[in-house]
Amino acid sequence: MGDAEDEFRTSADYDNCTLDAGYDVYWDDFGGPNAMHQMVEAEAPIPDVSPAKLVKTDEWATFLAFEQEVLRADYDCRIDKYVEVVARIDEPLTEFEQASADEIASISAGWEGIVAEAERLGMQSP
Repeated sequence: MGDAEDEFRTSADYDNCTLDAGYDVYWDDFGGPNAMHQMVEAEAPIPDVSPAKLVKTDEWATFLAFEQEVLRADYDCRIDKYVEVVARIDEPLTEFEQASADEIASISAGWEGIVAEAERLGMQSP
């Protein structure tokens, strides 16, 4: 898995792809999808009105359109790499699941007990 992790760790391809799509997500030696999220958040309107009024403004509509454009570029720039990574890790992940089946089952049962206890105490599942 180490080779695949090293190969896919860099965000350079993603950063170049989003730049080609018109969105420079690389900031201060920081790139990739997290930088893209920061870029979008930086464009969000700063409300000087209540949220209920803000969502009815042209400024909000413009921001939402921008956000959707960036998210489309994000998807287009990630999908091929995502498919490649999932294909690469499928076999090692299956081997890990088989080798760790008892431990996974134990952890799952423990979590189910925690959820049941929380519900008994009045907590509600989302």
